[in-house]
Amino acid sequence: MSTKGETETVIMSHVADIIRCDMFNNECPSFDGPFPSDCQQRSVPSSLITLVAMIIHGTSIKNEAKYQSKAALYLSLSQLILHDSVHHLKTKPTDTSHSRDREPPLPLFLGAYVHFKSQSKDIMITFTRWDYL
Repeated sequence: MSTKGETETVIMSHVADIIRCDMFNNECPSFDGPFPSDCQQRSVPSSLITLVAMIIHGTSIKNEAKYQSKAALYLSLSQLILHDSVHHLKTKPTDTSHSRDREPPLPLFLGAYVHFKSQSKDIMITFTRWDYL
């Protein structure tokens, strides 16, 4: 007989599998210079955005208005989750933490903007290697 915790873990595992399948099957538009107006929405699956919104505001249908009012937040968080998602765990600290096939606009824009403003290689290295500090 399974406990409530085991049942919840199985359910979360199924949800994670569904969302990860959507994430890895989603065609993230490749960056070729300009950012098209809809590039952020096309870069992440709607299932991931919905999950992020539900985690933050709950699953009640009454929270639908809150979902709409903070759509940009959910989209940004979803892009960061997608950016750092991997098929397999890294085996070496030098392995990249994301795939170039799935680079959503937000991390690309932030990196380019910080580099443009600072012209500092050290800052860029810190941003790209923060998980090894």
